[in-house]
Amino acid sequence: MALQYILKERERDYREAWSIFFWGLRDYLSFNHHFSPVIGDIFCRAIVLDTLIDLYNTGFVEKSIVTADLNYLISKKDKRGWKYYPDSNALPEDADDTGLILESLVRMKYDERYCNNIAKSLVGNILEDGAIFTWLVNPKEREKAEKRWGGGISPAVTATVAYSIYFVDPIKYKKILEKTNFWLQRKLISGKIQPVWYVSPLYAIYRITRFLKIYNNSLSDDIKEKIISLNVPDINSVLDLSYALIIQKILGINADKSFVYRILNSQRADGSFKEEYFHYYMPPNTLNINLNILKKYRPDILFYSSTTVSTTIALKTLVLIYRDIIK
Repeated sequence: MALQYILKERERDYREAWSIFFWGLRDYLSFNHHFSPVIGDIFCRAIVLDTLIDLYNTGFVEKSIVTADLNYLISKKDKRGWKYYPDSNALPEDADDTGLILESLVRMKYDERYCNNIAKSLVGNILEDGAIFTWLVNPKEREKAEKRWGGGISPAVTATVAYSIYFVDPIKYKKILEKTNFWLQRKLISGKIQPVWYVSPLYAIYRITRFLKIYNNSLSDDIKEKIISLNVPDINSVLDLSYALIIQKILGINADKSFVYRILNSQRADGSFKEEYFHYYMPPNTLNINLNILKKYRPDILFYSSTTVSTTIALKTLVLIYRDIIK
């Protein structure tokens, strides 16, 4: 049912999941109403594509569906990578969208040279301490980009990019990613996984856990214990429960069946799952306004949410842990 819902949305070009934002948000909050909307579908398509590849690998969808969606994203690539809003010149390419799409390219064994060129662009954004700068801009422009858009350094984005780079060429980039590995471990141990772009800390923990596990082959006891202590979902959130289950799978822990039942019991008649706040349109620390007021009166200009994305992530989780559940 969930897959049928996603495929129906696919026929509509995933319109339900499109992101609509106003470049004049700061002006809007200052009651200057001269603003214009921009529309983006890159991020939502990248999230959906990741799950479609899982479904293709398990025999639930045809390769032609995955290939068509991948080719669409390839057609939207800019010079350095992908933009959240592909048709707008107001925002540069970003490492998060680019890392997500690069991972799908590698998973589908796309042209090696093409993937390597994207990886080189991302490697150029690795900072001295190992963090990855979100905006794919000239190093001299990073300070300006941080002031204008914020969110320059994010644990979730760093882990997403590091994972995709590693899979392009684990030998070539292993030493380059060593600092990133240590940076992410330090962030994890400190417990300071701030929600820079993503609302739930569990999204970042999932991304970090995945990279640390593949890069280090195994996780040390202190890292594993820290992840387990942080892996506490909001039981009323399908997204949180989904991340928690994927983290358990990465750690080799049996799936918590109570989480699974809560997800299944929240599925709606059409196969979908309720939309939830997934990420911020702009990092909260860049907005000069009380967030509680914004959450109460205009959450639509603070948060991105989508039924399609929530359903996609729930479906990905259920597909990944299916064999564990039926044992």
